[in-house]
Amino acid sequence: MLGGSTLGATMLGGINLLAPPLVPGYIKFVVGGVLWSGVYMDGSLEIEEELGARSVCSFRVKDRNTLALSLGAPITVRDRNNVLVFAGTIEEYQEEWPAMDRTTPNRFVTVTAVDYAQIADRRRVAADFVDQLPGDIATTLLTDYLAPEGITAGTIEPGLFTIDRVIFSYQTVAQALDELAELVGFLWRINYDRTLDFLAVESCPLLSFGYSDSSLPVLSLTKRRNRDQYRNRQYLRAGQDILDPPIVETFSGDGETRTFSVQLGIAVPPTVESNRGAGYVTEIVAIRDKDDAGTAQWTWQKDSTQVTQETSESVLGDTHSVRITYAGFVPILVQDDNQTEISARIAIEGGTGLYENLEEDGLIESVDFAIDSAGSMLRKFGKLDPVVELETDEVQARAPVGCLQSVELTREGLTGLFLVTAATAWDRGDGRIRYKYSLAKGEPFSQWLDYHRRLAEQGHTFVVRENEVLVVVRENVEAYELTHVGTGVSGDSLQAWTTDGFSALVVGLSEVGGEWMTTSGVGFNTGPFIAEPFVS
Repeated sequence: MLGGSTLGATMLGGINLLAPPLVPGYIKFVVGGVLWSGVYMDGSLEIEEELGARSVCSFRVKDRNTLALSLGAPITVRDRNNVLVFAGTIEEYQEEWPAMDRTTPNRFVTVTAVDYAQIADRRRVAADFVDQLPGDIATTLLTDYLAPEGITAGTIEPGLFTIDRVIFSYQTVAQALDELAELVGFLWRINYDRTLDFLAVESCPLLSFGYSDSSLPVLSLTKRRNRDQYRNRQYLRAGQDILDPPIVETFSGDGETRTFSVQLGIAVPPTVESNRGAGYVTEIVAIRDKDDAGTAQWTWQKDSTQVTQETSESVLGDTHSVRITYAGFVPILVQDDNQTEISARIAIEGGTGLYENLEEDGLIESVDFAIDSAGSMLRKFGKLDPVVELETDEVQARAPVGCLQSVELTREGLTGLFLVTAATAWDRGDGRIRYKYSLAKGEPFSQWLDYHRRLAEQGHTFVVRENEVLVVVRENVEAYELTHVGTGVSGDSLQAWTTDGFSALVVGLSEVGGEWMTTSGVGFNTGPFIAEPFVS
């Protein structure tokens, strides 16, 4: 029985397409609700997972041109113990007919599928969130965009601090979750059971056993070290910090100018005071193009140097002046060194021992934040820790990519927490699946992700695209009827009609001296102002 109905056996050249319940030893494929295990080509299954990327599954089948192939069709793969090892939808397929003699019935199909995180790439977010916990934002993204696609809530943690404001202006849901997760030191994923997780790395479930001296399900292990991303001096070019104390700049009016430019980009709402002869008076300021700008006397925009007087206000004359008090932006470039590592490199290599790296992150708008971020990057990349690859056949070893795993192998010099950065699974050819994992030392990753939370506890605020104007465009088709009643006076022309607003409906020019006949039979000399006849 499958899905409540009995499946009959369909034979394709000796291949049982809809096989009866499978005995242990078979890998089970269900595509679009149909069992494909009978046409699966042994040894062709491969599943690849990588941190920050979509899981990809590929395999080959052989049939007599009867399989229903549809892009987007759901697919599940289970191992010999009925454990779900992949679920997603068909992304691509390739058909091959190796013999074109029109007598060989078989074709070969290579199927490539991606996991359900692909759904988050399809939907785009237009939303503005103010003073919300990151988990609440993730829940809203789930409710509004992913739930209609069949995604439900898995583990969604609230986070430890509130995000002041974030605007998503038509980013994909995946990009929005990426940005949100990076900002708060979380990870997100859509699991094979179509549930959304948004949680801290340390909250991920570990394997049911550790790779240790007393429990060793490891078939082979490779440990390597390289200097690919190593650095011991970190530069960080961040965004802009707010200069303190505020700057005061004064400008004279000239009877014409309404826009005044200060020296630095403005960070927060400025104070604008005008003096028209009776001393300085504070006036109303609003962000340009925002809803409340219509009630303001002056407008400004974040990171702009310009403050503009509204045209509804009296322009400042020659004897008038305006005083602008504002906090300006200054660019941030910080440097952090790991002197212990520099000294170690000098001892081994000589010279300066320096390995320098430059990163850029325009979202950071605090010098303290930038300094701590640079230090966290050094903790993450400032050690020559090993990268480990290991293989296992144990079904319990289904390690989630992005989570931490305890490793205790004293002979190999591997102890502590390691982050699972990638995983590959493949069919050995005998119905069993082998797993290969890539692991990186986990403590630096944990420390790197934790700095966001520590910064929040120190009072840092988190704002993303605060000054962006979100415009949601929707097309509505409406029908309307326009009528116009006019009175004509005989004469050589209809020049008076040019002052009529409805004359904009007349296009093109007729010959001077031509005649226009109305529906009632009244004729007018057209002149250069009336062109193609229209019914009024």
